[in-house]
Amino acid sequence: MASFRPGCDVEAIFRSVTEYIIGNGEDTDFWTANWTGKGCFTWRWPILHSYAGRVKLSVAKALTNNRWVRTLQGALSNEAMGEFF
Repeated sequence: MASFRPGCDVEAIFRSVTEYIIGNGEDTDFWTANWTGKGCFTWRWPILHSYAGRVKLSVAKALTNNRWVRTLQGALSNEAMGEFF
């Protein structure tokens, strides 16, 4: 039986292990939904995510002209660059 950890975001855990059918991508969150089937980006690339200025971003908007890259704020650290590439 799994134990509940105080402060643990249950929705974030659920979203990270749930696979999504994207459709048009308007209702699927780019950072927190497991839309690639490999885990959500927030958990896979936490350092890179910390540079995301606009946390709520749909897959459709994020992938249009690589908009998600333009939402990153500040100079990326070496660790963030490592996650990016």
